[in-house]
Amino acid sequence: MNDGDLIRAVQGGDSTSLTVLYQRYVKAVWRYLETHLPGDRQETEDLVSETFLAAIRGIQTFDPRCGTVYGWLLGVARNKLRDHLRKTHRAVDDRAAKAEGIIDTESVGPDQSLVAAEARETVLRTLDALEDEERLALEMKYLESLSVREMADRLGRTEKAVEAILYRARGSFRTAYARQQTRTE
Repeated sequence: MNDGDLIRAVQGGDSTSLTVLYQRYVKAVWRYLETHLPGDRQETEDLVSETFLAAIRGIQTFDPRCGTVYGWLLGVARNKLRDHLRKTHRAVDDRAAKAEGIIDTESVGPDQSLVAAEARETVLRTLDALEDEERLALEMKYLESLSVREMADRLGRTEKAVEAILYRARGSFRTAYARQQTRTE
């Protein structure tokens, strides 16, 4: 069942289709949130739950002809993440103001985890710069290890169309990654 049919079934009250929708996209939403909240499993779980709850509440207004389900769900996840970060940053800023001058930043040396975090951030910014369809194709192929046939079935496209999307997505990623690299140097 392609995404459009799936959404229409969920909008019609089919709970089995809702389960399929959740299973189809929970990994992608989880990865998106987890990369922005590394090491905070509890917050990631909470935000994934909040994302799908908000999506279920708003599913009647979603029109599959106006965008992808993946893009819509990531938009909901971004909003939930933004709200969470606003709350968190306010609390952190308050604590930082109280602790100002106590931490000696000169004594902290370079660390491999910082290099890895920078690389992860560059990849995330690069993925965020891609169109939804290209980002989803790369995530399905490289993070979920789906075959082209499985991707085609899930997206309701032909295998040739999926191969074309992957080809464009790889090129877009290379170009965007190179731009991100030059910005950070």
